[in-house]
Amino acid sequence: MRYKITISEGCTAFYTTINEKIIDDDFTLEEADEIIDYLCEQFKKKYRQNAVQLNDLIRCFQSDEWDCEEDSCEQCGDTVVRETWEL
Repeated sequence: MRYKITISEGCTAFYTTINEKIIDDDFTLEEADEIIDYLCEQFKKKYRQNAVQLNDLIRCFQSDEWDCEEDSCEQCGDTVVRETWEL
């Protein structure tokens, strides 16, 4: 294990730590780059093991466009929503 990552959510305890350092306060740009590179390597490894999907990575980015069809499906009632990323 290289990094222990904890994400805390709820009440007033919203934070993420990596190796017990709060990510918003304690990391230099160089340290953040190293963590990002490592996480990308891990994503590739997990993708090859079918443990994550490519959509998981894509959704990490803000989409450039979002639209929803006005009419829902007559058979199931579902509505089609589309997001577009231009990366």
